[in-house]
Amino acid sequence: MVAFNTMGAVVLGDGGVPRTWTAKAIETISEGDFIVFSGAAGAVGSTASSFATSDMGATISYAGNANGYVVQGATSGNLITYMRKGDVLLRTAGTVVAGAKVQTVSGTVPGVVPLGSATVPAAINNAIGKTVIVGASGTSNYSVISLDL
Repeated sequence: MVAFNTMGAVVLGDGGVPRTWTAKAIETISEGDFIVFSGAAGAVGSTASSFATSDMGATISYAGNANGYVVQGATSGNLITYMRKGDVLLRTAGTVVAGAKVQTVSGTVPGVVPLGSATVPAAINNAIGKTVIVGASGTSNYSVISLDL
């Protein structure tokens, strides 16, 4: 598990309506993890009835290509709940300024860093959202991040 917040998922707001989805865990996933989806190509057709939760297998994202933030984790084969938009508390692994786009970074101090940070390979520059409150780098420093996954 990559601890982007040692308290797990800390959601401050969801835009007034719950913006959560469900997916099937293909490994043990904890709340507060960022995830990316894996599924069979062509599993979804042109109608909503062709979509099933099992079409979206979720795995932990270490590479910065996250498209979900887990608010309720589960063991492999069970359902997780994740969000794609909302305001959350995340650890800052690099100094972030208000309004700046950020991305995730794993490692000794997992957290968020400015988009294009030298601590993340250029090929992984994928924004997860924007900083709402300025945050300093460090293991116990956090910022409010407005997710846009």
